[in-house]
Amino acid sequence: MVSKQGQKAAHMGRSLETDIINNLSKYFEEIDKKDMWIALELKQGRRVFCKQFRGFNTIYKKPAHIDIFLIDPELYKKGLAIEVKHQKAPGSVDEKFPFVIENMNLWTKEHKTSCALFLVGGGYNDFAKKWCLAQQNKNLLVIEGYSNITNWIYEEFSS
Repeated sequence: MVSKQGQKAAHMGRSLETDIINNLSKYFEEIDKKDMWIALELKQGRRVFCKQFRGFNTIYKKPAHIDIFLIDPELYKKGLAIEVKHQKAPGSVDEKFPFVIENMNLWTKEHKTSCALFLVGGGYNDFAKKWCLAQQNKNLLVIEGYSNITNWIYEEFSS
């Protein structure tokens, strides 16, 4: 059974995801997740995104549920997989970071996609945050803080 704290955290995470999606909707067309592979293959020249994309596997060979997946014909031709991790108070989300990062490294290797990890809420362990930031590379972006995420979306896609 999920605790009230767990239910509240899940609700906050979905609300945050919705806010990020609303920001992306200014620059991208939302499509059904079933159509994302078609969009990747056709390279239609339009900016599209979907929620809960299930096109890749985890390191455990199980289907991944990627929070947001987008295609930008100029910046992210092979896609950008975005995972949003929210933690308002100390808890277990920081224990998930290595799994998320390893999955992202796998997706980059197997599918040549770029990845972004959005950290929001400030309740995660400071050492875990520093570890995530240290994992960044040319295919993996880590952004901490809601205002930094919204600024990045604007700067990356407004032109």
